[in-house]
Amino acid sequence: MMTEEVTLRQVSDAIEAILSDLVPDIPWRTGIMGPAFPKSVTGYICCNGVRYQPFVKEDSESIAEFSLTIISPNPAGDPGNTTLVEDYAMKVRAVLDQEYTLDGWAVDSSVESITFGTPQGISTIGAAVLRFLVKF
Repeated sequence: MMTEEVTLRQVSDAIEAILSDLVPDIPWRTGIMGPAFPKSVTGYICCNGVRYQPFVKEDSESIAEFSLTIISPNPAGDPGNTTLVEDYAMKVRAVLDQEYTLDGWAVDSSVESITFGTPQGISTIGAAVLRFLVKF
């Protein structure tokens, strides 16, 4: 059972540390700054919200929903770029499945879904959004 002392920032930092260590090919950021695309493949970790459910009389269980977004811009001469994003998304999912307690900051966590996106008519820009739920 986790204590009330665990903060959302600690959970975010744990996700960033694990992904930076185990998926080092992607630089990870803890927020998306506007609609601009990065210059290279970049991952963003953003909390969409937190729900609280009664757990025991003295405590509640928190469930945070994160969007883990991998964006790959249009690098010159790399027409297979969108498959790179798909490969990274599946690798991130596998890493998070193995590290489901987030180094002890979470009771449980799981990737609930992955949504892939490519702007219409532009086949070399790729994005993947992983919906990641963390119970703490």
